[in-house]
Amino acid sequence: MHLLHSYYNFDYILKLPIVRTTKLLNKAVEEETENEMWDAWIALYPFMILGLLDAVEFKDFKSKLSNNRYRYTEKTLEEITQEMDKIIGEYKKKT
Repeated sequence: MHLLHSYYNFDYILKLPIVRTTKLLNKAVEEETENEMWDAWIALYPFMILGLLDAVEFKDFKSKLSNNRYRYTEKTLEEITQEMDKIIGEYKKKT
């Protein structure tokens, strides 16, 4: 995370309003994630050139990875609440 590297003045960040600090940290995480995706794509690139993997542009590779970050459910709030109540109940029995 470029923002969090040792040569960056972290004291400056600590003096910023919390909203600004949060935005900076989110941006740093975003950039680090993109750098990691780039490194992964670069590692796969020789295999794409050799035809061992389907060639894909970085933007498509990045998009595919980004789209898989979250899983959604078709469950209702009531179903989720019931599941959580069951888990909490089991936990309370053990403690």
